[in-house]
Amino acid sequence: MPPGKVFTLTCREASRLGSDALDRRLAVREALAVRLHRSLCTSCRRFGRQLEAMDRALHRVTVRAGPPPRPTRPTLSREARGRIRRRLAAAAASPD
Repeated sequence: MPPGKVFTLTCREASRLGSDALDRRLAVREALAVRLHRSLCTSCRRFGRQLEAMDRALHRVTVRAGPPPRPTRPTLSREARGRIRRRLAAAAASPD
């Protein structure tokens, strides 16, 4: 972010950086620009609180739910495995 950009951050840029802050640590200049912009802009201040509330709610849901279930491997019947083996063996044995 260019040095003069700290004082001229648009609402769109402040929103994007506020959203980015949930996923990564902002550079000092970026964090300062967002803080300064939010101190002057009621809408962006409200949007920042909404982002933080959604992040907390999603964190609570994922912590309660635990890790996703492990996918189960589908199993083939013994007959199906035999048919596949026979066809693979026949294909390997036949000349092309």
